Amino acid sequence: CFERQRREAAAIARQLTSLDGAGLDHELELLAQLPDARVCEDPRLAETSYPLPEAQREQILASYEQISDARNLTTMGRFDEADELVARLEPTGTALHHLPLSLELRLVAAEALLGRHRFSVAVPRLEAMIRESEVAGLDELSATMRTTLARGTIFAGVRIEQKAGMLGEAETALARLGRPDDRRGEILAFARSALQE
Repeated sequence: CFERQRREAAAIARQLTSLDGAGLDHELELLAQLPDARVCEDPRLAETSYPLPEAQREQILASYEQISDARNLTTMGRFDEADELVARLEPTGTALHHLPLSLELRLVAAEALLGRHRFSVAVPRLEAMIRESEVAGLDELSATMRTTLARGTIFAGVRIEQKAGMLGEAETALARLGRPDDRRGEILAFARSALQE
């Protein structure tokens, strides 16, 4: 878990220090994506039911780092590059048979769809992934997906009742994790404020 987070943080650092300086235009958004080490310290939240098989450990960790790269590209609005990276990762993600990795890969693809305002495609995909993660007991990932869905649709042409429902479900999922100072709470508070305006 800590190694995965170290690699995800390294991917963010690479974007912030890239020679083209593109990451600096999105510094706050990228820094907000830094992983929360408390996830690794709480056995309820760690993906213990999906341990990394030793033979595939390095491939899985490298894939998570590349997923972080794709997420960073999406954050910076570089959707085509993110899509290309996800497409290159999909065969590896499928071959590794590691559900959390597969869900993360699909999540970053859905984030790019939200960024492109393709809500009619992104929303059903995210809802299906949320159900899959909850059935598998991946509460941390489910909370992330619900936060992504609530944040990504707050300014979309979605009915107000549907937005409020998604936001409430995200708040509930985050509350179940028991970390009141979770950064995702700030995202949801902003979404709640935007919804009420």
